[in-house]
Amino acid sequence: MHAGYFRLPRPKTLMHQGLPSVESMQSSDREPADFPTSEELPPPPPLPPPEHELRDRAKAAKLRHRAAKARVRAHSLEEKAKRLQEKANVLEQKADHLDGVVRAPIQLPLDE
Repeated sequence: MHAGYFRLPRPKTLMHQGLPSVESMQSSDREPADFPTSEELPPPPPLPPPEHELRDRAKAAKLRHRAAKARVRAHSLEEKAKRLQEKANVLEQKADHLDGVVRAPIQLPLDE
């Protein structure tokens, strides 16, 4: 016997234990098995969409994601533009104060 090698006994097969005989299966005194009818069966699952539809849906999802990113960026750029405008106004007022220039206050449009 080699080191690290051992034989396992073969499992005994249980071929005919507990199985009904052919004669008992063919007897006419047995009732037919209760198989579900077509009304009782659930509907079959829907078939997966074709490959080209999956590609179209993936492309649409990608475009929606890009559109959402563009909207977020546009919103942040609007906020940044407002902050920069306010900063420019403050710096302009400081420069006017240092120069001694008096200007009329800028009126904002009424729709804002």
